[in-house]
This record gives sequence, C-alpha cells and structure tokens, in this order.
Amino acid sequence: MSSRRSLALIVAAATALLAVLVAVVPGVVAGDDDRTRTYVIEQERPALHVAEIVATDGAHGDILAFDAPIAAGDGRTGRLHGLLTVSAVREGGEIRLEDRIGQIVFDLGDGDSLMVIGGSVYAEPGGEMEQGKEQVRVVAGGTGDFIGARGEVATVRNADGSYTHTFTLLEG
Repeated sequence: MSSRRSLALIVAAATALLAVLVAVVPGVVAGDDDRTRTYVIEQERPALHVAEIVATDGAHGDILAFDAPIAAGDGRTGRLHGLLTVSAVREGGEIRLEDRIGQIVFDLGDGDSLMVIGGSVYAEPGGEMEQGKEQVRVVAGGTGDFIGARGEVATVRNADGSYTHTFTLLEG
C-alpha cells in the first residue's frame, strides 16, 4: 500500500473517531464550523467576599473575590475562583462610572483549567449581573486538556443565582 493511501486511511479513521467522541461526550460539542467547539459549565451560586477601597478624591473601588462549585457537561467537576475589580468614580455624590474587570479560573481538577478575563456590564452600580443577560469575556488560556485554549465564554446568570458558562473554543 502506498504511503499516501496509508496516510489518507489514518486521517479518515482519526476524523471518524473524533466525530464519534464529539457526538457521545455530553458538554463537548462541535461548534458552528470545524474551527470551534462548545464546552458548557454550570456554576452554583458563588460565595462572595468584598474588600472595599476608598480613595481621598472620592473615587472608590472594591475587590470582589468569589468561588463556587462547578460541573461540566462531560461529567467533570471542580471549582471556579475569581476576582472582580470594581472601580467607581463619583461626581456630586452620584456614581458617574462603574467599571468591572474580572479574572476567573475554572479548575476542573487533574491540572485541567480554563482562564478567563474581561469586563462586565451590570444594570446598576453595586448590583449583580442581570438575570438572563449574557456577558462575554475572553478565554485567555488553559492548562492540561485545555493547554493553549483561546476563544470566548458567554456567561448567563440564572433565576436561582447559579450561572451557565458556554465556552466557544478555537480548535488548532
């Protein structure tokens, strides 16, 4: 058998195996095209810990630490750990601007994690994410099975205070 034919058979077999794995592993599905895959993680209501910082010029900020149990659609479980830096600028006693920048680690155990960073938009200063409204952040990397991960995650706050994180990861 020629080396080209052997290579073609190996590629065909690998492609078929990948298609079967994607079809039977819940939580990991093919994306809109062959360049992405979708990975869904459910997060329980987080525990929140706030450290308030007040500057002499009237500006103020908080560092919000949070963590929660998580479960992926493929059966993995772990913890989410995050920091949200909140800065508010007051003018005439009113908050003129509030900005939130997050750094979040989705730790799925055994050295497998996803790192997410980015801003958030909240309906009102000091409030929580609006229920049902999607927030999109960048996937900046990962470890283990997710080494070199890149893409984005869309996060939605559910009615019970839990969150659904839908990752769209670039392949290759």
